[in-house]
Amino acid sequence: MEIVFAVINVVVIGFLVLQLREQDKAIKDLTNRLVARNHSEYLSTRTEYERPPNDDPPKRLSWYDDPVEGDDE
Repeated sequence: MEIVFAVINVVVIGFLVLQLREQDKAIKDLTNRLVARNHSEYLSTRTEYERPPNDDPPKRLSWYDDPVEGDDE
């Protein structure tokens, strides 16, 4: 009976370790997004790519995302 509990504990601990590792990756990615000055700098900090890097900024979703005149972006 103790062997069953030991196996269950190992499986649960392994699952939690994998979950925490994925959570740390997400936190690191979000931190890099906040620290980057622009989109291309953010792309240069990424070490792994899901798709090829693209220097185009994300599409504007509303009028709020329109560039302001005199803005240096």
